[in-house]
Amino acid sequence: MEFHQPFINYLLALYLALHVCLPFVEPALGSESEGAAENELEVIAHEEGEDEADHSHADVGAPDTWAQRFSKCAGERQSPIDIQTDDTIPAVFPAWHFQDFDTADRSVVLENTGYSAQLSVETQYPSVEGGGLNNKYVFDQCHFHWGDKNDNGSEHKVNGESFSMEIHFVHHNSRFNNLSEAIASGQHDALAVLAVFAKVGGEGNEGLERLIRALREVTAWGQRIHIEKGFSLSVILPENTDNFYRYGGSLTTPPCSQIVTWTVFETPIEISPLQIEHFRELKSRLGEPIRVNVRPHQMLNGRMVLANYPSCTLVSSAPRQAVIEYWSIFFSLASLALLRA
Repeated sequence: MEFHQPFINYLLALYLALHVCLPFVEPALGSESEGAAENELEVIAHEEGEDEADHSHADVGAPDTWAQRFSKCAGERQSPIDIQTDDTIPAVFPAWHFQDFDTADRSVVLENTGYSAQLSVETQYPSVEGGGLNNKYVFDQCHFHWGDKNDNGSEHKVNGESFSMEIHFVHHNSRFNNLSEAIASGQHDALAVLAVFAKVGGEGNEGLERLIRALREVTAWGQRIHIEKGFSLSVILPENTDNFYRYGGSLTTPPCSQIVTWTVFETPIEISPLQIEHFRELKSRLGEPIRVNVRPHQMLNGRMVLANYPSCTLVSSAPRQAVIEYWSIFFSLASLALLRA
């Protein structure tokens, strides 16, 4: 069968629209049910036949067994990933709107969950919107990942490089009442997690000192303390929040539900060797030091990773508007191809 060039041009335009334009839209076009999951993000799952302490990161090989024991951990859209910058797609999203992240006169709770240090608030819940997110997302908790060395502590990697630590700001979509309801929905955009890298260097981070002092009071699993007023969540965010990577993925511990819109900020914050060592002194549910709580990176499996840089203009500033603009481009290209027939 012989195809004329105009028809080939038409097919090319269709391919570009379907494989390049549409993936830029938020991952939750429609919803995929991941099943009910009543537990909070990254808190050990209570699944049938599994003990809650049965999948700690203490064993280097432990995360590799999750897929056999927790079915969702074998999914095609798992996190974390190794971000290859040469393979990312340039994008420009609208500016971020962080609300109440810089509030320092409220109570912030620090808890040893047995696998990490977790921060939460009891009043004036922060929220975030913009940045290409499809809705306002409400802050639930912030927790930390680290390794036994200063060069293997982040879950995400960039061009194969790991950082000293990775901090996750966990938010639920405001169309849900709370985090549990969002997780139970199984929808791809139920959660938004902002990931911040930390690297060991210099004198460390003075803004973290209140947190570090509080860590000494929660070394045992289940211990919690109210951090003295004056501590702001904004000190954990990087100075530059404009440059970041975006993709759709999952929780990084069981149940590994694929319901997360990930934002991985390019610019790391600083932490001193002494400061990060205080995290490694926290005790697990088994009473052992938490030296590693990092899941190895997962296969990308054809997912697209966007790289947001303000100087780029290749992607529309809003996901929904992007649908209209890209389909307009598609129909324009298709019409041009037909006119040249």
